[in-house]
Amino acid sequence: MAGSPPERYLASGPGLIPLWSAPPSQPGFDPHRYWRGPVWAPVNWLAARNLAALGLRAESERLAEVTLRLIAGGGFAEHYSPVDGTPAGAPSFSWTAAITLDLLADGRRGRAPGTPSPPPPSSF
Repeated sequence: MAGSPPERYLASGPGLIPLWSAPPSQPGFDPHRYWRGPVWAPVNWLAARNLAALGLRAESERLAEVTLRLIAGGGFAEHYSPVDGTPAGAPSFSWTAAITLDLLADGRRGRAPGTPSPPPPSSF
């Protein structure tokens, strides 16, 4: 079994798009049912920010990239299938749109999601 918590998590659902909201081994797992398996972009955003805060920059960037690909392929959906990325729920979910802007802004600045901004200059 893989070592780090992100590796163990990914090993629990080989081939699935992270972060699924219920373990694939759970009897009630359903990739299209609320909190029984779908991927939620805002949850991925929170996880990416926390991975960066823990110093897991590569994992944070990978999760941000996966999330942006989901959004690029399925629009600002409420959630997505972890099996094939099919969008589901509300088609114009404002939280998904908001985190997209944040992830794109972090990428343009060359930072992992959630990495603190440098302090502003002390004088103008």
